[in-house]
Amino acid sequence: MKIMCKGFILRPPKLSDLDSYYRNINDPFIGKNMRYITYPMSKPSVSSDLKKKIKMNSAKPKYMDIFVICVGNECAGMITLGEIIRDHKAWIGYWLGSDYRGKGIMTLAIKKITDYGFKRYKLRRIEASVATFNKASTIILEKCGYKLEGTMKKNRLKNGKYYDEYLYAITRP
Repeated sequence: MKIMCKGFILRPPKLSDLDSYYRNINDPFIGKNMRYITYPMSKPSVSSDLKKKIKMNSAKPKYMDIFVICVGNECAGMITLGEIIRDHKAWIGYWLGSDYRGKGIMTLAIKKITDYGFKRYKLRRIEASVATFNKASTIILEKCGYKLEGTMKKNRLKNGKYYDEYLYAITRP
């Protein structure tokens, strides 16, 4: 499935994305802000991660949709709709390489995937958890209509430390 956007495409990941995926995910900002991404990452670990995501995308039953954010021929980032419970809820997660930030790409990608989740899976709710120190992500979610519902204390464990996270959500009437 491809979702066309102004200036980029959202599509399933493929093995040919490896070089640009590695180049863009291997970023200290992404490593700091994403729960399951570390920095630095070796090329073999990134390759393994990409293969795992490709496999997860084809799993049955479908509980996750993973898209790369493709700008030209470059895998600039990724956006995921996960833990999908049809007719109920899912979560959204995302990252974008540093060369592509500040251009409105992620805002549009989140809006498109939010609409996709509401329509394809008839979701009533999509959630996002964001580290309280990740101000850029909170701004993007708010631009996309997500509302802050609260703070989850010590919700994230990363590198042996606990961090608070904000819980954002958007609901469909």
